[in-house]
Amino acid sequence: MMRSHYRTQFLIENTMNLPPDIRAVNAQLAFFLVVGGFCRGARRAPGVEGRGENGDGAKRSPVRGRSSVGVPTGGIHMVDARETALAVVARCRVVTLATTGPDGPWASPVFYTPDEFTLTFVSSPRSRHARNLDRDPRCAAAIHPDQSDWRSIVGVQMAGRVEELRGASRSRAVARYLGRFPFLDAADTPQMLRRALAGITWYRFVPESVHLVDNARGFGRTAIPLRTDPS
Repeated sequence: MMRSHYRTQFLIENTMNLPPDIRAVNAQLAFFLVVGGFCRGARRAPGVEGRGENGDGAKRSPVRGRSSVGVPTGGIHMVDARETALAVVARCRVVTLATTGPDGPWASPVFYTPDEFTLTFVSSPRSRHARNLDRDPRCAAAIHPDQSDWRSIVGVQMAGRVEELRGASRSRAVARYLGRFPFLDAADTPQMLRRALAGITWYRFVPESVHLVDNARGFGRTAIPLRTDPS
């Protein structure tokens, strides 16, 4: 039997080809299927591990009839807040780093690769945020997928410190980073980018506090314990 979300897609795609009276009924049925929460089977976000009711075993929260945070995003909403926060970090690719320096606060978006909530990123040591971090390694970080519905807003806010990577730690970080962004090491990488990469410094953001913002759970933040916490 055709699954409910495929039936809904079929109804929506074929409504315009029907007579006006049947078209109205079809549109109402499609709306009911979506809003009523019968469109299950939302796909798990690429790269997000889990075992769920959709075949991946992870528990889903029945918030507003959705099995994921918002219609546009994949299945990153879990019952457990820590799992949701980890899924957000695993799914996204860009983190906004907030630093402060002699000229005041500054925010910079950078690519990253995660090890749970620890993030590896690269920057020019001459960039404003890198110079700020050289003076004061304290840093705040925000990660969130783009959303158009306030009920679907979900993200991770962190505070911690940034350190420069050297030696074996740097080598391991480089391998993970290039595994996530292979275009940086591809044969056809533009020369302009290659020259820029030749002068970069490798950094690691180490969180000291992590909070989840998830409007599907309600307003406010949920503190996420780190593995080093006594709890």
